[in-house]
Amino acid sequence: MITSEQIEVYKKYKGDGDVFIRCATEEEKTTIDYINWSLIDRFVQDIRIVKRKLAPISFKNSLNKQLEENCDTNKTIKQLEGLA
Repeated sequence: MITSEQIEVYKKYKGDGDVFIRCATEEEKTTIDYINWSLIDRFVQDIRIVKRKLAPISFKNSLNKQLEENCDTNKTIKQLEGLA
């Protein structure tokens, strides 16, 4: 489940997983794991595709469902949309 705290860590490192691995504190590393980092990456890319109107409605609907299933709150979804 993606949380606001995980997104804040992701933003701090500007989505750069290599910098995160080298520079993150132990607390940050326990906040977000590789699976959620990758999921955030994918969601940001998919949201960009939808925002640019490059995806069919079925893709948008599927993305919305996945966001609801994988994010803890609507605030978290809005944070992801803000990253995109």
